[in-house]
Order: sequence, then structure tokens, then C-alpha cells
Amino acid sequence: MQKNYRQLKLGCYLSSISMSVVGNMPPLLFLTFRETYGISYSLLGLLILINFFTQLIVDLIFSFFSHKFNISKSVKAMPMLTVIGLLIFTVAPWIFPNSTYTGLAIGTVIFSASSGLAEVLISPVIAEIPAKDPDREMSKLHSVYAWGVVGVVIISTVYLYMFGAENWQYLAFAFTIIPVMSAILLFGAKVPTVKT
Repeated sequence: MQKNYRQLKLGCYLSSISMSVVGNMPPLLFLTFRETYGISYSLLGLLILINFFTQLIVDLIFSFFSHKFNISKSVKAMPMLTVIGLLIFTVAPWIFPNSTYTGLAIGTVIFSASSGLAEVLISPVIAEIPAKDPDREMSKLHSVYAWGVVGVVIISTVYLYMFGAENWQYLAFAFTIIPVMSAILLFGAKVPTVKT
């Protein structure tokens, strides 16, 4: 039984790491955005507020109306939203050359919505997977997020130091690999019935 859910668990872990990426990579790039695109610190700070409120709204909608949604499809759509949001965020200077901030904000809204979904869906999904020690599995999920934060900060810092802040888009593109892998794993995984 446990083997059948290994793919689902790995997909959920990667979604948790994706949350680390979208929550921690953008602030590491704020100085770059300020110097390269002339975006004010007030507007850059607003991106954090957009991230927070988008996640909060999605959390509230799912908390109160989860019975209206197909949980399995929502779990499988989650990493694809992250990919779309990260890609828009990354190509913002190219598709919005006169208003890079607009692209950054749109990308932020999309990947923050995915993070909101992850917050309310991943833990219940992991909790429903048969396990000898459910508490250990939940602790593992939360530690994956924490290690993801550490990894994102270290990788981003080393990359920006070695290759220069002007090449930040390649870093962001590389990070999209994580939600892409999550999407592939979750697409073919069996999602257990989650109590709502």
C-alpha cells in the first residue's frame, strides 16, 4: 500500500520546496530589481504584501468551501500554477518592457495562489497516506520546507555571486524545474480522499 503513495509523497515534498522557492527567492532579488529596473522599495515591499494576501485569500476560500472543489484535481493543478507564475515572473522584463513591475506582480499573484493551495492541501494529503508513524511523516513534510528555504538562500546567494545579478533570470528558470518535477509526479499519482 505504501509503495503506491511514494510518488504522491515525493510530489508533495517537491511542492513544499516550491513554496520555499516562491516565498524566498523574490526578496533576494529586490536589490537587483531596484538597480536594474528602477523599481522603488515601496513597490518591491508591496510584492510581499501581494504574496501574503493572495495566499490568505486562497487559504480562506479553501477552508470554507473545500467541499466545492475537486481536491485531487486541485492538488495536481497546484505545481502547474507555480510553474506559470514563476515563468511570468522570470520573463516580466521581456513581456512587459515598459512596466516590468506589472509582470512581477502578475507572476507573484499566480505563484502565491499556488502556495495558498499548497498550505491547505499538502498536509491533509500527507495525513491521509497510510503510514506506521503519521506524526513522523508530517514532521518530515515540514522539515522539507525548512530545508528548502536554506537551499534556496544558499543556491541563490552563490549563483548571484558567481554569475552576477544581471543573470537572475537563469536562476529563476532553473528553479522552475522543481515544480515541473512535482507536476509530473502528481499527475500520475493516486490522491487519497481528503476529509474536508
